[in-house]
Amino acid sequence: MNADCGAAQAPPEGGRVFFSNVGRSLEFEDQIVLVSVGVDIGSSTSHLVFSRLRLERLDSRYVVAERQVMHESDVLLTPYAADETIDADALRTFVDQQYALAGVRAARVTRSNARWRRWARAPRRAASARTCA
Repeated sequence: MNADCGAAQAPPEGGRVFFSNVGRSLEFEDQIVLVSVGVDIGSSTSHLVFSRLRLERLDSRYVVAERQVMHESDVLLTPYAADETIDADALRTFVDQQYALAGVRAARVTRSNARWRRWARAPRRAASARTCA
């Protein structure tokens, strides 16, 4: 059976991410298709990779059977603000542009990236370069 990813439930603090949907049981699914976004924000450069992953059940766990790159962003020199912190607004603009170029809506990506979305929509307090390196 091949199915698109259902909604992922937000994990409890320090917990796991569970994928579920009404009427859907992973117990009976041999394949799962997910849209994944790899986000690399470094002190020097930043970039994103959008992929479609096909997972296959192997005994009681799932393994990546196929990875199809949908879009790779250009490498961006990580933008800094005048106070030597990473410029969150410029970085958000870059990320939004890459989502548009990939033709992916954030809602299609599993919620394991919820932490990133919260950070990207947070009030304009720039992150320190030391914490993003």
